[in-house]
Amino acid sequence: MKEQPPENFVIGPATIHDIQLFFGDEDAERLDEFSTWEDVAVASGFFPSRTQAMKNGWGGPIPVGWTERGFGRLTPTQFKHKVFVLKIGP
Repeated sequence: MKEQPPENFVIGPATIHDIQLFFGDEDAERLDEFSTWEDVAVASGFFPSRTQAMKNGWGGPIPVGWTERGFGRLTPTQFKHKVFVLKIGP
């Protein structure tokens, strides 16, 4: 069976308490504090490379805090997949 790509990401020095507060018992993949939307798109399996992600509008910095972003639009308000990102600021 094919493994499900991650949909929860933690960027920066988050504690276990932070992760449990935002994601509960679900797993969250950690990325380094310099990660961008391109890195999240590749890590989640949406695109094979950072360049391809950037060409499809997944470029730029991730804001500090909690962010939800969809991919693969089903309707104007619904998406096939979503990623949830918690970025801890300085």
